[in-house]
Amino acid sequence: MDDITTGRRRTVFISHAACDKKAVDLLTEWVSGIGDGTIDVFCTSTPGSDIPAGAGFFQYIKDLLKRSELVIHFISPAFLRSEFCMLELGAAWVQDKSFPLLMPPLTLKDMHNSALTNLHLVPLDSGDGLDRLRDRISDLFKLPMKTAGWTDRRDRTVRSILEGLGKPGAPLINRLASVGSREYHLEIWALNAEGRVSHSWRPNDNGAKAWNMPYDFHAPGGIVDLAAASRGRDHGEVFAVDNRGVLWHRWWSPGEWSGWSAFDGQRVAPPLSACSLTDGHIEVFALDPATNLVIHQWSPGPGRWGGWVPLDEGLEPG
Repeated sequence: MDDITTGRRRTVFISHAACDKKAVDLLTEWVSGIGDGTIDVFCTSTPGSDIPAGAGFFQYIKDLLKRSELVIHFISPAFLRSEFCMLELGAAWVQDKSFPLLMPPLTLKDMHNSALTNLHLVPLDSGDGLDRLRDRISDLFKLPMKTAGWTDRRDRTVRSILEGLGKPGAPLINRLASVGSREYHLEIWALNAEGRVSHSWRPNDNGAKAWNMPYDFHAPGGIVDLAAASRGRDHGEVFAVDNRGVLWHRWWSPGEWSGWSAFDGQRVAPPLSACSLTDGHIEVFALDPATNLVIHQWSPGPGRWGGWVPLDEGLEPG
């Protein structure tokens, strides 16, 4: 449905954790269906309604939250662990656009003494949750709602979403980063859909060929991308950008890991990339969220970093 005063289409944004994609896709389909094709439903995990290629991630989400007339929060355990989802919730709540839909196994009792204590949460595990959501959409967009067959459609949707949540499987891996430390060993990091970072390595001494058992690699909250590089045989460095655009790094040399340290100054956006030109040197690449242009900075030695500068010619063909 077009807004008569502006000519633009009405927009609903579904905020969710990436690992809930299967169940969220069902909710997206349901919202599109009750709007009978008159509502644009935006969901970052659904092809066709995700972030366009080349768009600046942070600015696009900010603009989307501003123009959306309703933000449905798909509140699951993974949602609560996602700093970015919680930021979206706060931004929508301030604009009086929130519809917080609580997913099993979470209950209203679980939310007592949580950050969401004062929100009016709507549980999905009965038909009442979708009834209320339909009423909110109907009132907001002035849509006539058909009652014939509604109960059956509603209950089928609830069952399907609950089935999608009941078979989560292992969280999907969203990003990988790897590095070889000059004939010394190989290392690999994985970032999964819940923001958890894991790490494994394979030493190259005494004929060892087996990878070590993966373990949790402690990282700041809200990590959305990783990169890694090595200055030489006794060094490895991993970089991570969080959902606020802060770039972090942590390094190994010699024989132990440092803590995480944040780069000061300019915020950046994924994707990240890192490499080494020669021993002692590391260079890291990212995007400028304001311009979506490639920027980079380099270090000629431990603890010595220059500021971010644009890539001379960029990466777009002339």
